[in-house]
Amino acid sequence: MKFRKLVPVAAITLSLAAGVLAAPSAQAISGGVSSRRPEGAVQLAHQGQVICGGTLVSQRFVVTARHCFYDDKGNELPLGQFQVNVGNHVRGQGEHFGVCRKYARIGVVTGGDQAQGAFSDIMVIQLNRNVGQTNQIVGYSGSRPVIGSTVSIRGWGQSGDLRVANMRVNAFNVKIDAVPDGMELRQATGISQKGDSGGPVLQGGKLVGVISEGESNPPGTIAVEVARYHDWIAQTLQSRLC
Repeated sequence: MKFRKLVPVAAITLSLAAGVLAAPSAQAISGGVSSRRPEGAVQLAHQGQVICGGTLVSQRFVVTARHCFYDDKGNELPLGQFQVNVGNHVRGQGEHFGVCRKYARIGVVTGGDQAQGAFSDIMVIQLNRNVGQTNQIVGYSGSRPVIGSTVSIRGWGQSGDLRVANMRVNAFNVKIDAVPDGMELRQATGISQKGDSGGPVLQGGKLVGVISEGESNPPGTIAVEVARYHDWIAQTLQSRLC
């Protein structure tokens, strides 16, 4: 059984109302282990509140989840209210960057066809300047993981510092909203929680998925499969800088 996207709606509501109120008490990834190594994972904050994760794929671009930029009523949030924190495992810490542009993509179904106008939950955002910590940049894969193989997820949840967990790839072609580009992951050492949306699913040091939704029974995570969008990401990274 699916539950809603893994963005903490309450935190967005609070940040819209006051900008300084703390998010509700919760932990980052459930299970797994704490980590001091982001390994490409970044924090996406809205008006100072960390609401999602992302992955640094070049000095100027981050891959994250599209739904992180909308409130619970589907209203688009102003891009100027977002910042990205890079290079630190502590929530709210790291080098801060503004977001100056975002790029969405019509969903891609099996065989490479478009999903009849529906947007995928993957998004690329452009930062307002180059990231100097090039050791934080990770590659993105053009191949999907093998069913049954292990991947790692990273995230800060709603109020925790960075945690890392392993999950197993269980299925492909799972629908996220109207687009069947989801990769179903089952719990191994841990599972994603609210606030982990947009964060990386990694295998072999490369980005293979973007955390989107959660499942409660059995516990699992649905992530956008990055391989379907490999060429689009590569094209987007050549976009004019803002």
